Amino acid sequence: MGLGDHLQASGNESLPRVTVVTPSFQQAAYLDVTIRSVLTQDYPNLEYMVVDGGSTDGSVELIRRRESALSWWISEPDRGHAHAVNKGWERSTGEILAFLNSDDVYLPGAIRAAVDFFLQCPDAEIVYGDAVHITEDGRVFNVSVPPPFSVERMLESCFITQPTVFLRRSVFERLGGLTEHLGHSLDYEYWLRAIPTTQFGYLPRFTAAARYHTTAKSTAGYNEFARDEIRLFDELFSRGKPPYTGPDLERAAYLPRLAFMVARLSGYTEKERADAAERLKRLAFPPTAEEITTQVTDNRMYLGTPYRPLDPSSLLAAHVADPDPYMIVAGLAELSVIDDRTARLALTLATDSRSARQQTVALARALLRQPQIASRASWWLEAGKRAAPWPLRRIARRVARRTWQPAVHPLVGLSLDEVCVRQGLTDANAGHEEP
Repeated sequence: MGLGDHLQASGNESLPRVTVVTPSFQQAAYLDVTIRSVLTQDYPNLEYMVVDGGSTDGSVELIRRRESALSWWISEPDRGHAHAVNKGWERSTGEILAFLNSDDVYLPGAIRAAVDFFLQCPDAEIVYGDAVHITEDGRVFNVSVPPPFSVERMLESCFITQPTVFLRRSVFERLGGLTEHLGHSLDYEYWLRAIPTTQFGYLPRFTAAARYHTTAKSTAGYNEFARDEIRLFDELFSRGKPPYTGPDLERAAYLPRLAFMVARLSGYTEKERADAAERLKRLAFPPTAEEITTQVTDNRMYLGTPYRPLDPSSLLAAHVADPDPYMIVAGLAELSVIDDRTARLALTLATDSRSARQQTVALARALLRQPQIASRASWWLEAGKRAAPWPLRRIARRVARRTWQPAVHPLVGLSLDEVCVRQGLTDANAGHEEP
């Protein structure tokens, strides 16, 4: 029975109560849109709390305007993000819990869809869905559709977008609240803590928008994620308890974070970068430069936005664990993330000698078979004019004649209202009109 049938058959009082907590601090610019996106949800048994950390930017006035529609709110100094969520969850009475940060947005029908999933899948205790990533002005710049769930994939990357997550109260009662000392990876740690005892479920529907802006932790504090996650993995693997055991899973967890630290020229001390390089070499099956490059450039969703976390030139430092510049050039080119400045640096590096030029030509021929390189044909032409031997120039011209363009998700560039219309979500203006 779907949730709509359940409503008609039993009435609203039989629906499980859902508690949503919004933690906030100095987020007046986005807070009201977040609150409206919750209050305009088409779900009748909702408990909604706003926990503010003592903001002085007008947030309290915004909350007071909405207080008649809130179940509870408070504004007082707290110990941070996780503490604010925990304060709300500890007061909650819902059978299903969630938290929505004060710059993120629920899409129409998100809560109803999550409850419907739980009603149809009684064994699932945590559900997550698809999300769009939006800029400060609400335009989509990336789409997150998670891969099939596995422990190894979760260790490689937190592919679950936090605002799409709803969980049964039983998870909170079993695990407790969020861990306060992990300021940037508090949600990721919770999912990893839940894995040994919890069944996750995937809802193939867009349920939330995660906003990226210059003051958000996801952008302003980007370097802290690697530090947080390495500390988290050190704790997990030191316990030696399943499923967090074995060299393969350790490698899956540590490689992306250590590679990021090695390749990032700002934000980390020389000692941190040297330690990260040393730990890379000690992993089971030490990684090649191609692997490191691939891991670092996996942050490509930020390219073309104001939030790009990496200086592309710094990727050339990724040969620390395996000094092979040709693999770096190959990895960058295959991922189509090279800008002109990095292309010139990389090609200069790869054309220092006759042997290097020969390998570069071989590389160019191999790249010709990769359709995604067509999108970067311009830099191959530019590089060919400046430094490359004539075979590379000829290959570059052939690449430039190709018409293939990289696929762009149809939601990229749209506003949230346009996303809702395109996806057939009800009440396209939910979260944007006065409730």
